[in-house]
Amino acid sequence: MSDYDPHTLTGAYSLDALDDAERRQFEAHLAECESCRQEVAGLTATAAALGSAEAAPAPPGLRDRVLREAARTRQLPPVVDLAAGRATRPWYRQPLGIAASFLLVLSIGLGAFAVDQSRRADRAETLAGRITAVTTDPGRQQAQQPVATGGTGTLISAGGRAVFRATGLRPLPSGQTYQLWIIDPSGARSAGLLGRAPGGDVSRFLPGVRPQDTIGMTVEPGGGSSAPTTDPVVAIPVRAA
Repeated sequence: MSDYDPHTLTGAYSLDALDDAERRQFEAHLAECESCRQEVAGLTATAAALGSAEAAPAPPGLRDRVLREAARTRQLPPVVDLAAGRATRPWYRQPLGIAASFLLVLSIGLGAFAVDQSRRADRAETLAGRITAVTTDPGRQQAQQPVATGGTGTLISAGGRAVFRATGLRPLPSGQTYQLWIIDPSGARSAGLLGRAPGGDVSRFLPGVRPQDTIGMTVEPGGGSSAPTTDPVVAIPVRAA
């Protein structure tokens, strides 16, 4: 993630499309960046709202058609001067050679960036589909509980996955964050930072939950905690959802 401006990763973080290392680095940045915390809060709320809508599948064969069109775009081969007896400088010392080498390095870098962004988009699209699958599953279960500090927490679960959303929350002051936990008889493990909730809403997709788990939300220091330091302001058992 050090190759990119962390401010550009708010969307991927909101959709849980970062890997573990990227998530830890971005959450460290998030603890120090108020604008990113506000943007993440808004994006996660939007993702949850979109997840509750019925998604229309892409037309059959769309991906294959796009890949075929991309494969047709070819680069021209290099032009080589084979004239005998002509003394020339090495290609990398010639002005055009320098420009070509710069463009080659630039194109490789942009190509790697495009592949990385494509993978992130694929992960985000996959996550959006998973959210939709949970929120539209005919066998889904849903439970609501009031948040101790104001607002309402909602948990929707289906097939070992869940979507948590809290609305009407009290925005936290600078230096604090809401943090989500998956709690079982052995303890609590973090399910991610939810930000200060400046708009009053937060949400998170939970890919692996069990009937004996409880989803709890606490108020923690801005950078988050490795274990809860306060009592949950809301805790919803998965079996109740």
